[in-house]
Amino acid sequence: MAATKKDIEDFQFIIGEGVRLNKLLNDSYESYANDFETKYDSMFATINTPKDVYESNKNQKRFQFHLSSKAQRKLQEITDRQIRQNHLVYELTASEYINDIKDSIYIHIKSNQEFDSSGCSSLLSKAYKRAKSKMRKVRYFFPFHAASIIPNKDISIGSVTITHKDNIYPKVSDEERQGVFISDNKQSDYNSFLCIDIPKCSIEIGKKRADNVADFIYGVIKVFAVSYQVNTEQVVLNKNPTESNTSHYITCNDNEYNVCGSFSFSENLEEFWKGFEEDLNSELGVIIRKLVEYAASPINKNCLSDRLIDSFCWFGDASRDNNEHSQVIKLVTAMERLVTLSIEKKDKELTKRFCSRISCSIAVFHGEIDMWKSEAKRIYELRSDLVHGTQTLHKSYGLSLNFHPFQLACLSILSSCISFSTVGLELINYEKKLQEMFKQWAEHCLDDKYTEKLA
Repeated sequence: MAATKKDIEDFQFIIGEGVRLNKLLNDSYESYANDFETKYDSMFATINTPKDVYESNKNQKRFQFHLSSKAQRKLQEITDRQIRQNHLVYELTASEYINDIKDSIYIHIKSNQEFDSSGCSSLLSKAYKRAKSKMRKVRYFFPFHAASIIPNKDISIGSVTITHKDNIYPKVSDEERQGVFISDNKQSDYNSFLCIDIPKCSIEIGKKRADNVADFIYGVIKVFAVSYQVNTEQVVLNKNPTESNTSHYITCNDNEYNVCGSFSFSENLEEFWKGFEEDLNSELGVIIRKLVEYAASPINKNCLSDRLIDSFCWFGDASRDNNEHSQVIKLVTAMERLVTLSIEKKDKELTKRFCSRISCSIAVFHGEIDMWKSEAKRIYELRSDLVHGTQTLHKSYGLSLNFHPFQLACLSILSSCISFSTVGLELINYEKKLQEMFKQWAEHCLDDKYTEKLA
């Protein structure tokens, strides 16, 4: 792993600063402390003995290497460059990798190696190997309230599984930590786990990936629920705040206090899960499973599948939101992610393109182009009014829409899944092809509309 000229310069600067700080510390601790630009920098001012080096020989002579504020910035720049150059952005975080580089600096100094081209290359190779050796394949289990899931029936969505909690808790042997993090009343909030397999990567990135896949799967379930017209409010992913089954407030009129509230009744979702599994075995299900794999193992470059995954995530986030105006903003964002292209100007045609593409994406499968175009225009204008301040939020007591915005977004996402798969979910430079597909949609819908008039 060859070090660049900039890497060598930065390492030599870091070593020079370490020598300077060591002399400063020997002369006066006050001068040493005042050398740092912030108190925060002084907290990360030393490189200590790596744990594995210490464990291998606890009697060895140890030392500390000091990092000035400027040296810490140089070290961060080296870390960021290495992550980019080695395509590690989806495999580990900068905070993890910088520790591997620090450990390698310690070992390099301890071995009396030079900080020339060969030495710096050896140091970076050592850091890379240390980082790679810590990567693990991990299965994550997120508490998930999936009403009507039973112990002997799992739901599989590609590599992700929904399983009853009774299938997992008997396997947990860490009773001490289980007692700290899991109380009986918390366990009653959910009945299942969302099980997610994450390929080999660092601990921090693995958790972030699993979080993102969980949000994506939650969005998938919510999209299908809307398409079936099923109320799934009690389907809750417990990495997010749970909704109470009841809510209440108190009113006072003429010194008379009254308790008011509302109830959220549970529903039997057996038919929903049955229909969901059937769809997962269809052409659409094949696409969803591919998206699960892309979400669990992202690549460095943006591909077409990213748009669909993000759209499902925005939809899921909207379904968690209790504010209907905020829901509109997130739903429009979910749809914009499908039809907005970076190669096109943000001009007065932006609204027209959004409405045309969203309506056509649905109409190519469901017809009714005029209805979908009208709904797309109204929801986009409402979003714009809310975001750009022409509509007062605190004076808005209901949505000025006469249709279900989730239904519009749901159909657009599911239709786009089918259409995008024909272009190629794995495509990287896809915008020209997507633009051509949008044009074909418009021509198809125009032809259908002309045919209807003739009939």
